[in-house]
This record gives sequence, structure tokens and C-alpha cells, in this order.
Amino acid sequence: MKRTYNLSKILIFYKLPLNFISFIFLTIFFFLILTSKSYSVDCDATYPVSAPKGGQCDLTNSGSTVSAGATIAIAAPQAWQVKVGNNSSSLTNNGTINFDANPQGVFVDVGLTLGELINTGSMTSTAPEMIDNEGTITFLNNSGTLNSNGAPETISNTGTITRMRNTGTLVNFEFTNIGGTIQTLENNDPNLAIVGDNPINYEIIVDSTSDYGKYDGNASTGSMSFSINDTSTIEVGTYSNVISNVTAGDLEGEDGGTYEGCNWSLTNDGADNWSLVVSECSSSGSSGSSGSGDSSSNPTNDTDVVGSLEVQVSNVKNSFTQSVGMISNRLSYLRANRKDTNLSKQNQKTNFNNALLTSLSETLMTTISNNKSNKIIPDEWSSWTEGSVSISKIGDTTNSSRKEIDTQSIAFGFDKKINQGEIFGYAFQFNQSETDIGSNGSSIDGKNLNVSVYRSKSLKNNNFIEGSIGLGKLKNDIDRKSGSDTLTGSRDGKQLFGSVNFGKTIDKGNFDLTPTFRFDLGYTELDEYQEVGTNALFYDDQHIQSGMASLGLSFNNIVKLSNSSLKPFGSIEYGLDMSDSSDTKINYVSDTSTQYTYKHDVNSEHMVTSVVGFNFETKDNLLISSSYTRIQGEKHEHTDALKFGINFKSKRETEYAMQFGGSEDLTAGINIAKNVNGFDLQLTLDQEFNENHDKNAEISMIKKF
Repeated sequence: MKRTYNLSKILIFYKLPLNFISFIFLTIFFFLILTSKSYSVDCDATYPVSAPKGGQCDLTNSGSTVSAGATIAIAAPQAWQVKVGNNSSSLTNNGTINFDANPQGVFVDVGLTLGELINTGSMTSTAPEMIDNEGTITFLNNSGTLNSNGAPETISNTGTITRMRNTGTLVNFEFTNIGGTIQTLENNDPNLAIVGDNPINYEIIVDSTSDYGKYDGNASTGSMSFSINDTSTIEVGTYSNVISNVTAGDLEGEDGGTYEGCNWSLTNDGADNWSLVVSECSSSGSSGSSGSGDSSSNPTNDTDVVGSLEVQVSNVKNSFTQSVGMISNRLSYLRANRKDTNLSKQNQKTNFNNALLTSLSETLMTTISNNKSNKIIPDEWSSWTEGSVSISKIGDTTNSSRKEIDTQSIAFGFDKKINQGEIFGYAFQFNQSETDIGSNGSSIDGKNLNVSVYRSKSLKNNNFIEGSIGLGKLKNDIDRKSGSDTLTGSRDGKQLFGSVNFGKTIDKGNFDLTPTFRFDLGYTELDEYQEVGTNALFYDDQHIQSGMASLGLSFNNIVKLSNSSLKPFGSIEYGLDMSDSSDTKINYVSDTSTQYTYKHDVNSEHMVTSVVGFNFETKDNLLISSSYTRIQGEKHEHTDALKFGINFKSKRETEYAMQFGGSEDLTAGINIAKNVNGFDLQLTLDQEFNENHDKNAEISMIKKF
């Protein structure tokens, strides 16, 4: 900051009589003698008592200190300024400094460095720029009070502040950092705001759940990383509004991390506001605790609670993917068999899943003849069905109990050709699941019903576009064991999902090559619910967003033989999972003031799925189908699936079907079906080749009306 002088006043001073000048000097001399015992004018001295300070002071390497209990009143601009060549200088205030109506109380000029500026007392100002830094301040540490009394720019930084630590109190505070650099900002005050550029590194200081720093970006710009200062003390819970008015594009570190054995993350509360969520602390006994039944404990440390929450989210995503997937399968079938006149298809799948991989097996069987199908639906419509049974076992983790999931689903669909290149249809899907959680008896029974409409349209140059949209209703009946107590609850949900698929069919006669790009979206809202029982929990409503973008290439080929045909097929697809993480907020019914948050992690973002297989058909009603599927995730996880099926219909209208498949746990089965006088008789035998060697047999007789 440049200093200015009034030349006219200096000239007038020289025109004064000599006696008057002598009187002024004598007055100053006697004033200094009288006050020398109580106040030193040495800029590098320690100021032990209260006194006014006049004039400017050049800080040297020995520094200046205002002692505790002393009050210094300053009536000059740039009261303390760094002297050239004294980059180790310092200013320490342990008392009170009152800056009067003059700017630049502490001034660091361009190219100069103030080593330390430490305030443990009180600094007040009625003038702008209490601290004006145009050079470098190596360390600015405020553990006292900075009060501007409404004056602008308590701190004005156009230079560099290497490190600033604020654990004190800010009153009427204004901090401008326009064109300047703040390398690291450590803060415990809830009222810290900056105008201009964000600090490069922001470290929150947390002393308790009610005493922690808050930073208001005030529409500032620039990339800023977030972390927890190493002097902090944290515990499980939510620290609201730790950052405000900072966009996600400027904020780094929202994915979270660990601190002193605790997992933390930032959650967007909307309008560029962020809260710090500490979800788990190993020191609080999160590992292995289950069903404590203590209302003072953190429910997110209960492995059965976490397991239940994970199952609910998993059921939502499975419902979404199954609903979109079944229609995608149907449309793929229509493309591959577009030259056929009868497009009705009845398909049953049996899936055996575990934590490592998913195995699939399929039994193909026609339970309703074409003649009967035509009596149910009009001639121009085709019908299709798809059913599945899924058995999943997921082992326990540090945070969650083991889970055994049995799922059954059935889908019915109808579609028609509007013209040669356009198909319209609709489908219904019902899904139910039974899940055992942990070893204490906790469980979830889930049901959902979906309805979808879909359409496929041919475009120019063999391009096509396919789309579907659907609505669903979900219901979960939840039982949770906590010690000897049983807590019950019921949770409903609503689901909206859709899919758009763009592709091109490269027709080479009996060989088709189809590149595709598919985009799937799903949104689910789970209602709030409250448990009934001892130490019951209340769960806030939950919003789950699912998204998947897929880029794929598939082929179909037909090799015609004398009395049969061979149809090889295959595909490869890259999928990008864009699903957002989902948080669940929980509190005890008996304590609504304390809220806990559990964060649901997203799955692997990148996956590659490849399929290769064939269908072999003869004129003697023999169908052999086989395929191999490989799903590879980004974190070395993978899924291998083998499918093999045989379907034969004799001249006596007796149908024989065999299936074999699996990966880690192999399964085999045989099915025999025959229609006798309108009754469908069916015998099913299943064998599992695992450590349990489970065997199942089923005989049924069904009459359709």
C-alpha cells in the first residue's frame, strides 16, 4: 500500500515562527519523559500495559507482542507493517488491539513476508482492512476474537496465506480472497465465509457433534479439497451444513474416507449445501454387535439393522433390473425371430446365485398349445411368459449379517405387430422374496407388482429404437430380532423405471450383427416406517436412484440343415453403473433428537458381460439350448454361468425336458409334462450338487379354465 503526503501542509509548517516550533518540540520531549515508565515506543518490544500507540511500526525479525491484559489503541494507518528483509518477523496479540478509523492495521506489502500473525486476545476495527495481505503470511492463527464492528474487509487477501487456523470467534466478519491464494484453511467457527476464491485445502475442526466448523463459500469459485483436521474428535452422526454454497464441481473429497477408525462422507443436502456424515467408528464397537436393544447405542452398528437395510435396497434394484431386463429379452427375441409368424414364447428360468457368482439354468417347455393360446388372445397378438426362481446366499461382513434370499417371479406379456417394422406390447410382473437375516431370526418378506408398456420401431437403414416405461408397487414386511425382543414393521414403496435402446441390425441373410446402446433409469421412493416393540426404531423415507448405460454388440446366425437348424448367438456388452448412493436416516422412537445415518455404497461402476451359445431345433420337436455367460467387474469380481437344456415333445403329446447348469453349485433337473383331457400333469425332479446334495420332487395337476 503506497503512502501519500500533503505537500501544502509541509510548506505551511516551515513558515511557522521558530518560537512556536520550539514549543512543539519541547512539549513532545516532556511527554516522552513523563510516559517512558509506562509505555515503550519500540516497535519490536513487548507491550505490557494499556496505552495508545501512535505512528507506524516496521516489524523486524524480533517481532512485536501485546501482553495479556494490555489494551493498545492505534490511531495510525498501517500500524504494523513488515520491513524489507525481515521475513521471520511476527506479531502476537494476547491482549486487546483497537484499530481506530484508519485502514490497514496489519499490512504486508507485495513481495514481503510476515512469518506469524497470532491472535489469542481480541482485535477490533471500525475501519476497513484490519489485516491487509498483499504479500505472504506464512501462518495466521486466530484463537481469540476478530471483530470488525461492521466495517468491511476484516481480512483482505490478494497475496498468499500459506496456512490459516481459526479456532476463535468471528464477529461481523468479512473475509475477501479476490485474486489471492489460501493454501490451507483450518476452521472451527460456524460463521466463516469467504468472498472470491475458495481455499485450496479446507480442513474442518470438530470438537463435538454441536461444536464444529462451518464454511460458507458465498458463491466463491475454485477447486477446494475437504478433509478432517488431525486435532478433531468425531463420533457417529450427522454434522449439518459443514459446507454451504460450494458446487459439487468445485468440491473434492465428497466420497469421504476414514479418520481415527471412523468412516465419513459428505452428503449433498441440496442447493450446494453439504453435511458431514460419520457412519461407522470401529472404536465404538461396530464390529459384531447385533441386537443390543440399548436405546443409547448407535443402530447403524447393529449388523441385523444394516443387513435389513441392505436387503431393502437390493430388492429395489433387483425389481428394477428384472423389469427392464425381461422386456429387453423379449425385444431381442423378437428381433432374432422377426421372420417367424408365431412369436409366442413360454420361458422358465431357474437361477442359483451366491456371493461369488450367478449360475443360470433354463427349462424350455410349452405348457399351452398354440391352439389354446389363440382362444385366449386375438390372432394378431402374441403371448409370452417368463418365470424365475433365485436362491442367494451372502455371507456376513464386519458391518452386516449374512443373508439367505429366495426369490420367485413370474411375468406375462402380450404384443402385436403394428406394421412390418413396429411392435407394441405390455407386460405384468409379480415378484416375491423371502430373506433370512443373521442367525437370530430376523427376516423380510417382500412383494412387488409392476406393469410396463414397450414399443419397438424400425428406422431407416436398418436402425431401430426400443423403449419401455413402467410403474411398480413394493411392500416389505420386516421382522427384527433384538435380544429376546421381536420388532415388526411394514414398509411400502413406489417405483418408476424406463429404458431406451438404440441399435442397428446388419442383415447378412441368415446372419445378423446388432450393435446397441441402451440407457436404463429407475427411481424408487420407500416410505417412512416405524417399528413396533421395545426400543423401536423410526426409519425416514428413502430415495433410491438407479441408472445404467450399456454399449453392446450381439449376433444371431441360422445354419439350416436337412431336418434341423442350428442357431448360434452371442453378445458382448459394457455397462456403466451410474446409480447414486442412498442414505437411510434412523432414530429411536424414544429419542427423536438424535438421528443416525447409514450410507449405502454403490456397486461396481464398470462391468463387461459376454454371452455365447446356440439353439438346435429338429422337425421331430427336439430343442437343445446351451449358453455360457461371463460377467466381469472392475474390482476383479466375476460371474460365470453355464446353461444347458433339452426339450422334446413326443407324438403322444408328452413333453420331456432336462436342464443342467451352474458354476459353483451345479444343478440338474428333469421335467415330464402331458395333457390328459384338459388336465396338465407334471413331474419335476431336481438335484443340487453341493455340500448339502439337496433333492426335490414335485407332482402337479392343473386344470385351466
